[in-house]
Amino acid sequence: DLAATLVALAAAGALTPSKARDTTAVPALPTRLTLPAPEPTPTAAALARAVPWRPELAWAPSARLTVGQVGLLQAVNAWLRDRGRDDDVVPLRERSLEVFGHEKQLDRMLPTTVFGPGRLTLDLLRTFRARPPLPSRRLGDGPVLLVVENSDTFDTLARVLGADPGPVGRIAWGAGAAFEASVMSVADLPGITAVVYFGDLDADGLRIPASAAAL
Repeated sequence: DLAATLVALAAAGALTPSKARDTTAVPALPTRLTLPAPEPTPTAAALARAVPWRPELAWAPSARLTVGQVGLLQAVNAWLRDRGRDDDVVPLRERSLEVFGHEKQLDRMLPTTVFGPGRLTLDLLRTFRARPPLPSRRLGDGPVLLVVENSDTFDTLARVLGADPGPVGRIAWGAGAAFEASVMSVADLPGITAVVYFGDLDADGLRIPASAAAL
C-alpha cells in the first residue's frame, strides 16, 4: 500500500522519490523523498494591494497590516459593500457576529492599529459598546446608590436598610468585577447623585471601585 501510494504521489508531482532503494522492504521503497519547494506566501502588503477596497478603507494598502488583519478588513469591506447604506445601529457584539461570524472579534480588534482616526471606528461600523445592566433595587428617595460587591451581602444590606434606608435611594449588586463596566449604567438611574461601594478589603475589592471611579 505504501509503495503504491508513493508511486501515485510521484505521478501527481507531489514528491520525487530517490533512485536509491531500500531492498529490505518488499516491494523495495525509495530511501528518500523530496517535496517540491512551497509556493511563496504572499505578503500582507501584496494581499492588501490586490483588494478593491471601499473608499472608507482606502488606507488599507498603505497600512502596515498582518495577513490576518487584511482578512478581517476584507470582511468589513464586504459588509460595507452590502450594508453600507443601512442606517441601523446595533451593539458591538451583534455587529461583530454579523460582520465576522464571531461576537467577540471586534473586542479583539479595538486595541489594535486597525482602529483609530482615519481607520476603523465604531461610527463607521454603526455600532457602540452597550452598557452592561446594573441590577438594583429601590429602597427610598435618597440620592445615594449603594453598590455591594457580593450577592449575599447585597441581600443582607437590602433587608437591613429596608426599614430605614437613610440617604440610600437604591442598592445595587456590583457582581464583582462586572461593576467596572456596569458602572456606566448608573446614569440611567434617576435621582442618583452619589455612589458608594461596599466590598471586600482585598486587592480586587480596592481595584474594582477605583476602576469604576475612573470610568
